[in-house]
Amino acid sequence: MNIGTCSPLRYCGVGAAIGCGADCCKDGCGVLHCAGISTTLPLKLVTPEKLDEFFQANVFSAYNLTREVCKMGNFSKEGGSIVFFSSVMGKVGENGKSLYGMTKGALVSGTRSLACELAKKKIRVNTVSPG
Repeated sequence: MNIGTCSPLRYCGVGAAIGCGADCCKDGCGVLHCAGISTTLPLKLVTPEKLDEFFQANVFSAYNLTREVCKMGNFSKEGGSIVFFSSVMGKVGENGKSLYGMTKGALVSGTRSLACELAKKKIRVNTVSPG
């Protein structure tokens, strides 16, 4: 089931979007998070607003979505899967990609801890890093 288009950038809107598609997770399937933004921007041009924009879209949205779908009753007792799309830039560097790489690295790192935390609920958490 597709829950449709939703902008989980701010936590307050995620619950409503999940509510209409939560039955999907009760059948033992999962969630795919593939939201994100990218740009080439040198360090000297990164503003606090750009930092916030990138972390909201690339990191916080994934975390907020995960927190919401992992509430009691949204996954079956058989568990399920959560998959985040990251990028190879989360592991390697490139000129002008420090902001993007930092957010994608945070997603990769957070996935490892979420996998440990949610394993007891039989929920697998993985990251795919194309590129």
